[in-house]
Amino acid sequence: METCISDKATKTELEHIAQILAQREANKPTFESFEYCEECGEEIPEKRRQFSKGITRCVDCQSIVDIKNKGVIRR
Repeated sequence: METCISDKATKTELEHIAQILAQREANKPTFESFEYCEECGEEIPEKRRQFSKGITRCVDCQSIVDIKNKGVIRR
């Protein structure tokens, strides 16, 4: 029996999503967040540092970087 074209498309889409998720996981920072912002030197609040590994900037400085990068979020 021949596979339906929509089944093939769904399978391809799921494989693509799995690849994207694997890439995101591989690109996650593995280092602990900085205590002080690398841009302005202000202390990064503990809750922000604990939220995710690899935080290097305070919210204000990260917002400026995101705007300069046209909304590309880098943590």
